[in-house]
Amino acid sequence: MIKIAILTPGFITPNSYGFLYPFYRFKKNFNDQKFNFNIYKNHNSVKESDYLILDSKYFGLNYWRKNKKNLGINIIKTLSKRTNQIIYYDNSDSTGWIHEFVLPYVHKYAKSQLLKNKELYSNEIYNNRIYCDYYYRKFNISNTKKSFSVKINKTERQKFRLGWNSGYANYNYFGNVLMKMNRYLNIQKIYEKKIKFIDKNIIHKKNYFFLRMGLTYHHQTIIFHRNLILDFFKNNLLYKNFPSKKINRSNYFKELSNSLISISPFGLGEITLKDFESFISGSILFKPNMNHMETFPNIYVDNISTIFFDWNTNNLEEKIDLILSDLEFSKSLISNSQKIYNHYMNTEEGSFDFIENFKKILN
Repeated sequence: MIKIAILTPGFITPNSYGFLYPFYRFKKNFNDQKFNFNIYKNHNSVKESDYLILDSKYFGLNYWRKNKKNLGINIIKTLSKRTNQIIYYDNSDSTGWIHEFVLPYVHKYAKSQLLKNKELYSNEIYNNRIYCDYYYRKFNISNTKKSFSVKINKTERQKFRLGWNSGYANYNYFGNVLMKMNRYLNIQKIYEKKIKFIDKNIIHKKNYFFLRMGLTYHHQTIIFHRNLILDFFKNNLLYKNFPSKKINRSNYFKELSNSLISISPFGLGEITLKDFESFISGSILFKPNMNHMETFPNIYVDNISTIFFDWNTNNLEEKIDLILSDLEFSKSLISNSQKIYNHYMNTEEGSFDFIENFKKILN
């Protein structure tokens, strides 16, 4: 058996759900392939293993955010004596924000999404996000607190491995309740519960657009990005009457499933939970272009499962017309996105795809 130890604070954030969920959901298939997992919530309890996976949230909560970086690094050094390989798993939101200070002390650095062009990590990126850097340089938008990423050299970049994104969780209406319950109950059948998709004829959808989004960020670059999208709709007579303020969860899901197109801008990261809620609800995902990044599972295929638009929003109208003018194309986008997501979440083949990607992280 291959012994895998995981140090994590548990199911404390949506990203934590996405990180841990597959180990429970695909538990049988992992066991069949001779993987044995032990999950620890305290570093002092960690036993010897072949591989030790460190959840970045454990160190973020206990050390990085408390200005105890040296203490956190010393703990990683101590843990390295109990395993053959340490894998630091960065499950933060974006392709940026590399925790460069841990790189000298770990064998692999896995991340839920990465820039396709790894050489970009050798640049200083504004606000640690490639899209924020774009709005900073192209539109002269600055945050109150100015920051740039630390340059990562080629040797350290070779430790990068592609992990898996937060799509691995239950984003149905009651999904968040079930996952919160399992913080304490840990019922295996809840993890194994199949994700249900809404199959609603698009002719019966009441709205063209789902525009609900938050604007309460401490990053002016992100607020500008979202307002750039909202301004297009506010200034267009055909689309100006679609509300954008947040609503309660029940009305949110009703409106989403009744909307043909779900506009899902970048937030703290490129991927947002609304992406997966849109797939499940049968709404066409309409995203800023994501061709700069790689992620797993990749449900984001332009003109197949998703529609991308330019970061400057210049082609928004053209892309909207593409959808609204072709009923069969719209149907195919919804059908394809649900088939792809269903494959990874609900099928035996999808579970093996996850395990194969997991093996690549180890190698």
